Amino acid sequence: FVRLAIPVQEIQRVTGGYSETLALMSFLILIAVSAAGYAAARRFSRPVEEMSRTADAIAAGRRDLEVVYSSGDEIGRLGAALNRMTRALSEQIEALSSEKALRDTILGGMKEGLLVVDLGGRVLLCNEALRAILGLRGLDPSGRPLIEIARDHAVIDRFDAALLRGEESTGI
Repeated sequence: FVRLAIPVQEIQRVTGGYSETLALMSFLILIAVSAAGYAAARRFSRPVEEMSRTADAIAAGRRDLEVVYSSGDEIGRLGAALNRMTRALSEQIEALSSEKALRDTILGGMKEGLLVVDLGGRVLLCNEALRAILGLRGLDPSGRPLIEIARDHAVIDRFDAALLRGEESTGI
């Protein structure tokens, strides 16, 4: 049986340098991987953040904005979808605005008073002729209870009869 021995100081001197080198290399690799991960995350998050800011601006009424995208990946497809949605939304808003303008023109030209209320008795729509009849010229009674705008009980009774019993009322 043969036994070989090396002094402990000699082993520590030789391996001590390796430990320090290994720790330094591990630290440098950790920093490099962290930097690469940060760069990759920013590469994907920056376009999403920009799309989010643009979407917020569009939601606030800036329908002239478009999302800028240059890639064909998921983020690029998301940008294209947001742009399509913005164009469709603009077209819908434009169509509704045109319909509202037409309705307002028709109702404004009527000589008869027109009042639309819901089943709870709240005013949904009131044309200018009825506002003049009720002394509400320049006020918008939408959303208010009928009893607040028409303080005459005969008027309220006629509306109640029309709402509850389905009776037609052509004059007040």
